[in-house]
Amino acid sequence: MKKLIKHYYVEIADGSGIIGAANKFESKELEVIGENSQNLVVNDLHFTTIRKTPDKYSTCLNRPSIGISVRDSVWGNRITYSLYTEKRKRAATIRKEIERAVNDKLGFFLQGLDLSVVRD
Repeated sequence: MKKLIKHYYVEIADGSGIIGAANKFESKELEVIGENSQNLVVNDLHFTTIRKTPDKYSTCLNRPSIGISVRDSVWGNRITYSLYTEKRKRAATIRKEIERAVNDKLGFFLQGLDLSVVRD
């Protein structure tokens, strides 16, 4: 039996950078093609390696990675969210995690932040 990992990905951009205006939410299952005691490798475009234990600078299982760029000369205004997990994650929970990250980084909630693309 194949082991599967869920990958949730959100990208919100306002069009001010090279990405353009992109609002997307993807949820897909990826096959695990390699595993040892510390890491998993999934069958995606880049054969992503995922650490099983928490690590500050690596992609980790069950820990979201949220990137926030504001007035960046290349990316513009952009929010990305990526999570590899074995469990199902509700869209409402993902929205709350993104909102919390924006509040933590900027000290306030951005007006006009539209997360309606993130839905079950």
